[in-house]
Amino acid sequence: MQAEAAFTVGEIAVRLAVVVLLVLANGFFVAAEFALVGARRTRIDALARAGQRRAKLAREAIRRLDHYLSGTQLGITLASLGLGWVGESTLSAVLRQTFSGLPGPWDWFATHGVAATIAFASITFLHIVLGELAPKSLALLFPEGTSLWTAGPLIVFSRILQPFIAFLNGAANLILRALGLRPATELERVHRPEEIELLVTQSYEHGLLRREPVE
Repeated sequence: MQAEAAFTVGEIAVRLAVVVLLVLANGFFVAAEFALVGARRTRIDALARAGQRRAKLAREAIRRLDHYLSGTQLGITLASLGLGWVGESTLSAVLRQTFSGLPGPWDWFATHGVAATIAFASITFLHIVLGELAPKSLALLFPEGTSLWTAGPLIVFSRILQPFIAFLNGAANLILRALGLRPATELERVHRPEEIELLVTQSYEHGLLRREPVE
């Protein structure tokens, strides 16, 4: 049986820092995903026309939504896999050192069963709360502002991993076509006339628009 990995204090500190960075990276991609979907295009377009550079980047990301959503999914997957790989083994090592020295069979039980369980639960908690729920809530509350801050780094990340994203998108489209489905185009996401009419009507009802008298 292979011996359990033992880390020095310096190695544990570095690995814990990596865990924090991976949680933040996961949260970034989750926030970017929900912000791009929830941001109002009209608001982003207005800011871009006013010359705001971050708004221009957000507009580019929204116009190529499929591509950059694939980028967020790739980022989330890589961060999650890295977190599971580095995080659990690091926390297990810390807890094994903490529990070592207990009498009799309690030593083995604590350093293996209990340590592994606590490590798994801790990483899962960090991943769900800080890496998923909190950034998602932030993006839903402030979609335009979040998209302005996340679009630039997301575009850089997606350009670096462009071949992988293109491959994943192509594979997904092939699966859809094999099932007799056709991938949606960007033009098909534009509001239809009846949807625009409904949006205008709801805006009047909620006082967001005023009826101007016709001369």
